[in-house]
Amino acid sequence: MTIGERIYAIRSSLNLSMEKFGNKIGITRSSVNHLEKGVNNPSDQTIKLIRSEERRVGKECPRC
Repeated sequence: MTIGERIYAIRSSLNLSMEKFGNKIGITRSSVNHLEKGVNNPSDQTIKLIRSEERRVGKECPRC
């Protein structure tokens, strides 16, 4: 599984649109799209924010 596929799986497990997910972690919808497609790689800070959001809502991604 690629990092983009993992980000998509996490976002999907949280039932969030790209826009809402991006707002929660401080990036744009377009940036979420680029991360999920593998156009860009997430920074260490973005990865920490994604994991923090996942833990905050108490949902671990079942496919990650």
